[in-house]
Amino acid sequence: MEAFYEWARVLYENTGINLPFIYDSYDRDRMINGFFMTVKLSVTCLFFSVVIGIIGAWLQNSPLKWTRRIVGGYIQLFRNTPPLVQLYFFYFAIGTLLPKVTNDYGGQEPILGGFAWAVISLSFFAGAYNVEIFRSGIEAVPDSTIEAAEALGFSRLHIYKDITLPLAIRVVLPALNNNLVNLVKTTTLAYAIAVPEMLYEANQIWSDNVNVTEMMVFMLLVYFVLVGILVWGMNRWERALKIPGFGAEGDMTMKHIEKKILPVMMPPRTRPVDKFRLKAWHGIVLAFIALVASIPAFAAADPARASMFEVLARWAPLLLKGFVFNVIISMSAMALGTIAGAALGLGQISLNPWVRKSAWIITQFFRNAPWLVLLFFAMFLLPFEIKIGGLTIPLPDWLKAMFGLSLPVMANVSEIVRGGVVSLPSGQWEAAESLAFSRTQVLWRIILPQCVKRMLPPWMNLYSILTMATVLASIVGVSEVMTLTGQALAAEGGRSDLLIPFYSFVLLLFFMYCYPIARWTVRLEKKFAVIN
Repeated sequence: MEAFYEWARVLYENTGINLPFIYDSYDRDRMINGFFMTVKLSVTCLFFSVVIGIIGAWLQNSPLKWTRRIVGGYIQLFRNTPPLVQLYFFYFAIGTLLPKVTNDYGGQEPILGGFAWAVISLSFFAGAYNVEIFRSGIEAVPDSTIEAAEALGFSRLHIYKDITLPLAIRVVLPALNNNLVNLVKTTTLAYAIAVPEMLYEANQIWSDNVNVTEMMVFMLLVYFVLVGILVWGMNRWERALKIPGFGAEGDMTMKHIEKKILPVMMPPRTRPVDKFRLKAWHGIVLAFIALVASIPAFAAADPARASMFEVLARWAPLLLKGFVFNVIISMSAMALGTIAGAALGLGQISLNPWVRKSAWIITQFFRNAPWLVLLFFAMFLLPFEIKIGGLTIPLPDWLKAMFGLSLPVMANVSEIVRGGVVSLPSGQWEAAESLAFSRTQVLWRIILPQCVKRMLPPWMNLYSILTMATVLASIVGVSEVMTLTGQALAAEGGRSDLLIPFYSFVLLLFFMYCYPIARWTVRLEKKFAVIN
């Protein structure tokens, strides 16, 4: 290994390519510790999110209506608000209400640190998706199986634990694996509260060595390999637990496919929901009001100081203005990513093998990279201005953030386009070619017009996810709603009693914008559903 370390040092001296995490023992230890912290955070969040999903799916079938409504409200809240805002809410707002303990040095420190809050926040976020995923698997278990268990005297808990859940896990593994992979990429948000994971340590290294380009490329490669290994392992796990008789091996009737399998194949956000869930946001709004109304007990009794409601009302117009900027960034990034992703998706179905392989590699690279890493990549590697002849075109931070967010959108749109095209019967291509249509004519006149309906629901789902991801721009200094929230809190002297109402207000803004999109997506999915 010493020869490898020395090679990296010589490389730096001869070419200027600086890789201190290889040749410098201190930076190498930091990077290794950051990697294992990322793995530790990921494994812990994966475990608790799956536990939350299993318990939540069981409670969704509870005979108690209010239990089902509480679970439904939890799902809608955590799936329609940004995970970064949720993390800030837990860490800064709820964290200030908990008692402190004495550390080994005699000082006071919070009873829960950054790592614990990251686990709690990210587990609840991913768990909301896992609840719906497990619910789809439970509904896919044949009714006759449940009835047979009841006839044998099994209790409701034993039926769920010993019969329904083992079968449901095998059915939902593709969707569950996808959600767990997304969770691993989302762990980069722990950077925002100074958890020393891989991105945080990389930031420390490039700050000390001024080697942003090398570190960002290295981070993208590491996450690409890490996520690739995870996907490979989960795919093997899925094949090992595959149920005989399901999928391509089975001989299922169309009625069974329509009733049991199609609901599982639909994305979690776009699956039909019970009527009480369509009204769950009313309960969530009331919960926010009740939560904020209960906070005066934590406020200092100073009659000369404005109440939290007065302060929030004073800053609300500015926060709304910042939120509108988030929406503008999301729309711009979505438009740019859709155009580039459509071209990339068509490249994945090209007859030219080089074009097809190149498009696939680009898609997988940006699809497997964490959004925050791509945002850093764009912010630090794009220039501040571009000079064309005598014309100087500035590139402000918000424009670079828009470009950075459009990269994962591009990769996901590419897969949406490819999936939409390959979902159509191949006989349509053959029939069109027999009528002397060229491949281009077949694609633009026959295939793509049909695919638009199939691609629209996941495209809208992606836009909702992108809108919630725009708060990441606050980490790189873009003045949007989260940045303005922090500035408003600082201007008010850092009052701890303002943390919950301010972050609740931001959560409510995103929820009121993203929730209708989710409901619209559900209706479109039902409207355009087809069975080939």
